[in-house]
Amino acid sequence: MKRKAFTLIELLVVIAIIAILAAILFPVFARAKVQAQKTANINNLKQDGLATTSYSADYDDVFVPVGTFPTTQNAANWLADSGIPDTGTTSITSGAYRTRGQLVQPYMKNTLLLRHPLCPEATENFLFRNGADAAVTTPILREYWSLHRTNHGMNHMYLSPLIGPAATAQPAPISQTAVQQPARTILFVDTTYLGYTSGQPARGGRVWANAPCLYNLDATTIYVAATGTAPWNLAATTSSMQRGRAWDFDRGVISFVSVDTSTRTININGLHAGCNTTSPTTAVDESRYLWGGHTQ
Repeated sequence: MKRKAFTLIELLVVIAIIAILAAILFPVFARAKVQAQKTANINNLKQDGLATTSYSADYDDVFVPVGTFPTTQNAANWLADSGIPDTGTTSITSGAYRTRGQLVQPYMKNTLLLRHPLCPEATENFLFRNGADAAVTTPILREYWSLHRTNHGMNHMYLSPLIGPAATAQPAPISQTAVQQPARTILFVDTTYLGYTSGQPARGGRVWANAPCLYNLDATTIYVAATGTAPWNLAATTSSMQRGRAWDFDRGVISFVSVDTSTRTININGLHAGCNTTSPTTAVDESRYLWGGHTQ
């Protein structure tokens, strides 16, 4: 009986066909995975916005603070990355320090919602490390630092502004009803990290984002960047304030959730639309500005 078998050339042809199909399909699968992660990020932002709204409903319609601090530590130092306890101090272990992420957890019950699926450093290696990048092990410290390094940065300069002298400044969240255009005012935006390395974000996420320009509560004074004196540094690729710590994980576009909990994805340059980032004295174009302080 004559035995049938593949010839070598036939086997090579089959292998070549499989390789061609794989080369065609693998990028499609990769793009589908990235698109699914983008969709998940939008959903995460939406859920975060709803949790924050639920928090406000229980606290007289007031926004969640960007954080809470003991009387011996002021918010200005905390937001500037200085003065944050790096080890298991009494302030953290007693609950005197709380991040915005910790405050909304009873309404969310899922810390993963605060992570961007495309973030390469949303792992325990970065999330469970303190400000000095040393690993932490106790439950309260792990909770604090993992929720301090969230990828959702709060629009704190408008929604949870600092009140009082620099040495004793504390967050004073405003009422949701004080926001004139909730559908056009950023609540949370995808954010960068605690630091930069070679022009890339590093060291995990950040609980707050800075506005490029901001009206004072009297709608006359304009603050620029965190200090109120210097604009965003759009040119320097090593500055954490390049875009107020916002980072475009999605190649040039960025997502945010508005005060009314609607979500949007825009070109990252849209974050400073309506604001002259090189001139602190230039008025904000309210029709394009997304960070609040609108008068109509």
